[in-house]
Amino acid sequence: RLSSSGSDRNRTPIRAINPTLYNAGASKIVLEQLPLLPTGGFPAVAGKNFLRARLLVNTGGGGSGETALPKPASYPVDNSWDFYVANPLGVVTLNNSFNTAFSAGNTTDATNVMALRNGSLGTDQFPTPDGTDLRPNAPLTAVGPEKTAKFDPVSHGAQGLSEVVVIDRSLMTLLNNRGLQGVRVEPYDHAWRNDGSPTGGVYKPLTANAGVNYPLMEDYPVQSPNRSLDYPDVRRENLSVAKDLNGETENPLFSAVSLNRPTYTAADFNTYRTTGYDLQLVRALQPTQFELFLNVPRYQPPSNLGYRAEHVVYVDNGQNGFQGSNAESYRSFLLQLNVAIDEKVSMAQPVVDLGSLPVGSGFNGGAGFQPQDPYNPATNWSPW
Repeated sequence: RLSSSGSDRNRTPIRAINPTLYNAGASKIVLEQLPLLPTGGFPAVAGKNFLRARLLVNTGGGGSGETALPKPASYPVDNSWDFYVANPLGVVTLNNSFNTAFSAGNTTDATNVMALRNGSLGTDQFPTPDGTDLRPNAPLTAVGPEKTAKFDPVSHGAQGLSEVVVIDRSLMTLLNNRGLQGVRVEPYDHAWRNDGSPTGGVYKPLTANAGVNYPLMEDYPVQSPNRSLDYPDVRRENLSVAKDLNGETENPLFSAVSLNRPTYTAADFNTYRTTGYDLQLVRALQPTQFELFLNVPRYQPPSNLGYRAEHVVYVDNGQNGFQGSNAESYRSFLLQLNVAIDEKVSMAQPVVDLGSLPVGSGFNGGAGFQPQDPYNPATNWSPW
């Protein structure tokens, strides 16, 4: 039985076989092919996997026992896994010059640590992340007013633009002469980034007015997850994704899409099929660009640290939505949004018409206003 990664309780069975016996003199051997496919109800998942073989032995009297077969000596000693499946996906984020900013799995080397990880959990540049923007937990990019101005603030009521490059690093093209199929995007809310201050990073909160108290006037975004009504997150429904906007356009949010297949030469393919199988197929990975469009709601408040979401690109196994790391191969990337500060000075009405007033009425600068006693010197109005 072939099983994917996870605990004993949630390991996903992929296939149980009833093999055919072949004569080998006095002994018997079993030959069986186990296809590792990314789709279907029981897919092979990137990362650690398990191979367990058991032999049913006739014990006489119509009964049978189950005996565990030993693993080959070439298998790893570590009992937590038997073999790795390399991640078929890679993701790349670009800077404002459209060069690589960060990537995860952008390699043909199946022994590379990032090629063996399901998810990202680091980048090719920094496999051991620290969660900062310099060593992020996943490839980082941001929307901007233009794709050449990523990380620049986007005005409320406007649309932020960016892109992410998805790569087919598998060898599925050897089976069907096509790129990897069944790729989708799972979006998440762009969450308010709390800066640790009493207001969570609100720009010019009411509490900043010295000497003035406004108790319970604002609902600050200090909870996790953010439940503030005054400073809400930007919901995932505001994100749109288009694959190959100027080519074979598809929407990976609502349906599975295909990736551009890697290319190789006839000489490299011949070497791979003969003497170079264990050295892996030499091939050139081809990018598939996903355009990102993030609509910023009107009057969305700015944040000192902005908003951020970790979106997922995954190989759909045919279930409903992203099922998690134990069920589907995936990569994640971080998308930042900075909302522009909108401050204006305006004269709504420079002249105020008070209508007809009593002769001699005017402002006296008094402490109070008592329209029932307009002639009292203590009021703001005086006929003198």
